[in-house]
Amino acid sequence: MKNIIKIIFKWGALLGAGLSLIKLLGFFALNIDYPFEPISDLLMVIAFVACLYMGIKELRDDYQDGLIKYTRAFVTGFWITLLAYLIMVAFLIIDYQFIDKDGVARINQQNIEKAQMAIAKDTITQSERDNYLSQMQEIILKENTTS
Repeated sequence: MKNIIKIIFKWGALLGAGLSLIKLLGFFALNIDYPFEPISDLLMVIAFVACLYMGIKELRDDYQDGLIKYTRAFVTGFWITLLAYLIMVAFLIIDYQFIDKDGVARINQQNIEKAQMAIAKDTITQSERDNYLSQMQEIILKENTTS
């Protein structure tokens, strides 16, 4: 049992550290004029797959005589991922408190801009929206008076 916990901590810590490093590289990539987000996403997927594979493989080969049940592999992967998540959350707290102090505001601004662009692409005109809202208001008032 202690060996299984060692494997989980080893690969969970490696995954958490790797994800934190990728996130830190993304922060430094803000200064260059190259979109790092797709590369960051790909690196995170590769890190997840590699660490889960290597952790489950180590458990299978060293402590399960080369055979492992799905449930054992799933539970091991879950604990590796949970530990990596906790490490990543700790890193993000440190990151947004000390390293990238304007990170949350920047992300919020990007989301606002994306929402405004989506609204700008909307095919409904303002008069159609007003008409719809007035009709809905009438329906709601009728429902309230009848009940």
